[in-house]
Amino acid sequence: MRPLSHLSYYCISGILFCVCSVLLYTSWDYYAPRLNDVVACPAHYNVQLLSFLWLFQGIALIACSSALWSFSDRELEQQGSSLLANYACVFLKVCPSIVKLLQLFNHCQMSTICLDLLFLHECNDPSVRTAFALTVGINWLITALGLIASSRAFPPPYLYEPATVHRTYWSILKDFIYPLGL
Repeated sequence: MRPLSHLSYYCISGILFCVCSVLLYTSWDYYAPRLNDVVACPAHYNVQLLSFLWLFQGIALIACSSALWSFSDRELEQQGSSLLANYACVFLKVCPSIVKLLQLFNHCQMSTICLDLLFLHECNDPSVRTAFALTVGINWLITALGLIASSRAFPPPYLYEPATVHRTYWSILKDFIYPLGL
């Protein structure tokens, strides 16, 4: 196995997304400024949504990693023979695209939360800013890792999509989110 393959990228990214989710949610819950035991910052629900989506992305990528690992030891002829293998291959083709779309949405969410942390007085706490900066840095690390992996790792035959002349909305969308990684 190469040092950076689809399997290692999905596993590392899934773990990093879960770590970001736990770090952001616990640090926000512990350090956010409060008034009468209620978080005073209006970005509270955005942070909860962001941490939930990161957890979902992490679990989905770990599931992709485990499905890809289960296929790594088998022959290609055996993979196409079972119904479970067919569904797993569809999952492996669709799930990373959904994760990339969510990652694009999460970058917009992070921009909004960052503006709230910078400009709103009730959100201005150094510990919250430090934890948020750390999670944003890890998220950009995941994006950079995806860019490196997409240039070095070639898809296995069951993930490969042949070129067609038919342009659908899904293919245009996949071309748009391709720079986010595998």
